[in-house]
Amino acid sequence: MHTVFVPTRIPIAGFAAALTLGVSVPSAAQLTRPPTRSPTVIKYGAPPQNVQLWGTPVATNVSWSPPITQVGPGLVYSVQRWLESDPDCCKNQVTGLTTTSWFDEGLLWSGAYVYRISAAYPDGSIGLVDTRYVRPEPVNPSNFRAWQVSAGTIAFKWDPVSGATWYQLTGPGLLMPGSTIAITGMTSYVVKNLPLDTHSWRLCSMYASPRSPAAVSTPISLCPEATVIVRY
Repeated sequence: MHTVFVPTRIPIAGFAAALTLGVSVPSAAQLTRPPTRSPTVIKYGAPPQNVQLWGTPVATNVSWSPPITQVGPGLVYSVQRWLESDPDCCKNQVTGLTTTSWFDEGLLWSGAYVYRISAAYPDGSIGLVDTRYVRPEPVNPSNFRAWQVSAGTIAFKWDPVSGATWYQLTGPGLLMPGSTIAITGMTSYVVKNLPLDTHSWRLCSMYASPRSPAAVSTPISLCPEATVIVRY
């Protein structure tokens, strides 16, 4: 004759009694504790090499060489950029690159930036390198001069600035709103029909790129000034 033991269902209210009978009852913490997960382990590989950074006050050319341990296909690169003094400011990034260069646009703030270049290996490991880059400051036109060429007509001339996208002339006698005009591809200009008076103009170098949200220059108060007394 076999004796069959039937499990006894213990109501929640009878936990104390169950403990008295020697039955193990899970604690509240055990009932609510989430399942244990294994920590994520990042595998690091060799970083990209020979990082080079150069550009203008509004854009940066970024280039690098593949890691010395992986020169063939299979690597995917990403680049991140942020302001060194405030890592939450002035960010930009690109992912999924299979080439070893990137043209970064939109550096509107002066100062030092950090560029992080990451290489993702086929086995899941990552190689990364951080490089510090100080954004070049805008350069003002040099040798800015103005003179009267005829009654009410003033001519301007200045030396070219490498990397400048256009020049902004500010002063009287211009057709654009706010007495400002953009001059592209030239280092001279003429203003006509000026009244008899003493007139002053300022000339700024402007730096821009297609995807930059705004152009960059020095404050207009620091741009060179030319003054002419118009006579008839």
